[in-house]
This record gives sequence, C-alpha cells and structure tokens, in this order.
Amino acid sequence: MEEVKGRKVIIVEKDSLLRKKNVVESNQIIEAHSNLSGEAQKLLYVMVAMIGKDDKEFVEHTFKIKDLKELFNSKTKRFYELMERSVSNLLNGFITFRNPDGDGYYKLKIVESASYVEGKGAISIKLNDVLTPFFLQLQKNFTQIPLPSFLSLRSTFSMKILSLITAKWNSGIAYVSIPQKEHYQMSFIVSVERLKDMFLGDNDTSSTQFKNLKGQFLIPAITEVNEKSVFNVVVDYLKSGRFVKDIKFRISYNEEGKRIQREKNKVWDEKSSICGYFSYMFSINSRTICKLHEIYE
Repeated sequence: MEEVKGRKVIIVEKDSLLRKKNVVESNQIIEAHSNLSGEAQKLLYVMVAMIGKDDKEFVEHTFKIKDLKELFNSKTKRFYELMERSVSNLLNGFITFRNPDGDGYYKLKIVESASYVEGKGAISIKLNDVLTPFFLQLQKNFTQIPLPSFLSLRSTFSMKILSLITAKWNSGIAYVSIPQKEHYQMSFIVSVERLKDMFLGDNDTSSTQFKNLKGQFLIPAITEVNEKSVFNVVVDYLKSGRFVKDIKFRISYNEEGKRIQREKNKVWDEKSSICGYFSYMFSINSRTICKLHEIYE
C-alpha cells in the first residue's frame, strides 16, 4: 500500500490480479438494481474480489489496463476505450434498493472516485464508503462466487441471475452429503415484481410489461447462464388468472458442474482418509479436522 497525495492506494500487480479470487457480496445487493454496463459491472466485481476478509475499510486500487484485458480474456482492440467508458459508467453508477416498506426506492452511489489515466494505461477506483455494510466483514446473508464466473458473462442481467441462483443453491446444497452433491437439484420461486426490481429498479418503461421483461432480459440471461456457468436452469411461468405473477427456477448442475463436483469429491475422499487417521489418534471429528486443513492449507 502506498500514500499518494494523502490517500491510501494499492497498486495491484499482475500476479495478484490474476490469482484465483471470489466475489463476496450481501444478498441485499443481489436483489438490488444497478445501472452499470456489463464491463463496468465486471470492474465492480474485480474491486470487490480484491477485498480481504479482515478489511475494515475500502481502499483505492490502481490496475494496469493490459492486466485487466488478460483477466477479462478480451480479444477486442478497443479494450482501452472500453475501460475508459466503463470508468465513466462507474462514476455515474448507482445501486437502487426498494424501500423496506415496499413503497418507493432509494439509491446509493457506487464509487467515491474512479479515474482513467491515459498516459499510464491504468485506472484507479475507490468504492463508496456507504457500501461497506454490503461488502465488508460479512457474517451472514451473503453469497460467494468465483470471480471468473462473472467475467465469462456479457450481460449485467446474466450476472444478476447467476448471483440469485448461486445464493439459493449454496443455501440448499450446504446440507447435502458429499456423494449426493453432484446430483443435487432444487427449485425456488421469484415474483415478477421482484425481478423488475432487480432488472429495472425505478425505471418505469414499457419493459415493465412481463412479455418485454421476459424477452429482453430474462430469457437472454438464462440462455447465457446455461451456456457459460456450471448450472442448468429451467423456468416455469406461474399465472394468477391471465397474468404471470411468479417464476419458478429449477436448478441442477450441468455436465461441467457435475465434472467439477466429482473432482471435489475425489479431493474430499483423499482428505477424509488422512483426516480419519487424525480423528482416531486425537478424538476430533474428522470433518472438523478437514475443515481446519482447508483453512490452513
């Protein structure tokens, strides 16, 4: 960390940026709306992924754009221009929440500062301190998703659907035995009004009609998640009278998800044999030993 004109700044090196990281966010953020483009949303997720679990404040981060291009696996020759637009988008970005009483909305600005330094081929970003309850020191009601899962997606709406699905999935699969996780299936229901809040916030346009919401946002998002994530997503439209009021999501692992889970099962089996030995020797639950191993590995 460096001091630049009285500000704390972290210059992010390439190896640190490319290291495997997770995005950890409050479930309240998942259910809120942001006005960010897909690339600006990815920059936000990169910033969130840089947060340490013990961090108590946001710090400005500086990234080299050529490193971000490699992280994003982008082939476009206009990536620098794309990042410049994304920085402008972040500067004008808000997260929109529905008021707790359900009447109206409130907005929080996403970044305190964001700059594009053309001569240095770098961007600097600091998140707004008002967002600390949604990203720092989270103890409950949060979701953890690998950063690459978002970077493979193009649409902000696809990222929203992936976050929503993962939040529900993680809460359910946590209680499933290791051998059964590969074949786990679940479903949950979301109201159309809640999806409008996630996709549109307080933007009252013709897209608020369900047929437009479905065609412009929901179906394209589900299609992309099915193509690029570890999930297979099927939706059913639940009507009340003539109108669709709720959407039922039916989720399972796709073939790639099953393959990854099988690999995790193998690792667990290997650890279990070692942990079983220590459990026998020291009278400690083997699962507890394995968890400790994962923490200090």
